[in-house]
Amino acid sequence: MPWSPSDVTQLISYWLQGLPAQAISKKLEGKSRNAVLSKAKRIGIYNTKVRSITAPARVGQAQFRREVLSAYANRCAVTGSEQIEILEAAHIVPHSVGKDNDLNNGICLRSDIHSLFDCGLLSISENYTILIAHSVTDEYYTGLADLPLSMPVSAYNKPNPTSIAWHRQNVFRT
Repeated sequence: MPWSPSDVTQLISYWLQGLPAQAISKKLEGKSRNAVLSKAKRIGIYNTKVRSITAPARVGQAQFRREVLSAYANRCAVTGSEQIEILEAAHIVPHSVGKDNDLNNGICLRSDIHSLFDCGLLSISENYTILIAHSVTDEYYTGLADLPLSMPVSAYNKPNPTSIAWHRQNVFRT
C-alpha cells in the first residue's frame, strides 16, 4: 500500500515522539514494522534524535495560516497540491526563534513537506529552488530536488531571503 502525505506526516510525528516502529505500524494501519523502518530510513529520520513536536496553539496562528494560504492561492509551494485539508502555513524561521508571523516568514506547504522542512530534510536555495538533504533516499522526495519553489500570487509576499538563508544555515542538514 503506497504512503500518502498524511501517512508520512504521521510517521514523522510518531517517530520524533519516540514511538517504536511496532507501535507506529499499529497506528498506521496497513503498514508493517519493516515498512515503517524502511520509510524512516528513506526520508532521513531513522537516525534523528527523538523530541516532542507537540506545541501549544499560538496567538495569531490561525490568522497567519489564512494569510499564508491565501498568498499562495491555497497551493503548496513545493508540490502544487491544492488539497486544503493538508496544507499548512510553515514558518521559515520558527516562531519559537523569531516570534515572527510576518507573511514573508511564511510558506504554504503540504503537511509532509512541512514536516521535512521543520526537520531540516528540505530547504530552499538562494535561487528559490528545492534542496533535499543527502540522508533522504525516498525517490518521491529526492525527485523534488532543484525544482523551483512556487511563489505567492503577489511578489510583495515572496519569502524573505534572509529568513531562507537562516533556515539553510540553522535547520537544513545538507
